[in-house]
Amino acid sequence: MLLIAVVLGIILQLEARFQTLRLVSLSVEPASVMEDRIAWKAVSPRWERIWPELLWNERFFCEEIEKYYPVKTDLQLTGWGHFVLHVEPLKPALTLSWFNALWYVSASGRIWRANLPTNLEIRTILPPQGPVVVWGEGLPTPLATPESSRDIYVASLPIERITGWLKALDDVKWAQDAQVLIVKRTEGRNIVQLLLSAPPGAPQEVILKEDASDWRAVAGAIEKIHPNFLNNSISLLVDATYRDKIVIRSRDRK
Repeated sequence: MLLIAVVLGIILQLEARFQTLRLVSLSVEPASVMEDRIAWKAVSPRWERIWPELLWNERFFCEEIEKYYPVKTDLQLTGWGHFVLHVEPLKPALTLSWFNALWYVSASGRIWRANLPTNLEIRTILPPQGPVVVWGEGLPTPLATPESSRDIYVASLPIERITGWLKALDDVKWAQDAQVLIVKRTEGRNIVQLLLSAPPGAPQEVILKEDASDWRAVAGAIEKIHPNFLNNSISLLVDATYRDKIVIRSRDRK
């Protein structure tokens, strides 16, 4: 132990004089996604002075960036004191409305505010296509990690099911005009509510069961009852949550 302490003391003295362990470079790849300065902001003065400590704290360093920026990162040592931070931007799979705020949700299970300032610093973050998903009444929080000391959270959403709903809408011609998809819990079950608008027709509303496997059949039945459903001058509410029937009525009679 004494010998180790002596050797470490010599190394630290050499470092203090010649700065042989100084962090030489830290660059981001691809450079088109994020600037190097963002990575440098997460480097502590001690890591900058003794680069092996940055290597030992690699996961903590990456998490400090991933807490505030919508990216996935991986740190690589490329030479004596030289590092490259590989960055992959999170891709928003859907836009979620929750408590009057818009959030982006990635397929990898991360959720962050759509107006987060750091979105502008990650150059490839683009709003997803498709309707806004409203996370409605009676549903649990979509944040699995609601700590206030971060901006990028782990989502506690059934992401595969939600993206399955959005994909199911693509298979129904009139549902492609859905602007809002509302998920809410009523009478002990989840339902999906679509708000559609295709001017000059009046706004329409469709309420569906959460199981999307029969949505195409429901869509076919609606088209038989109302061939010009979206072009209707009357605003209708279609309730397809019953076991053996579809109820269509004016939205004014809700």
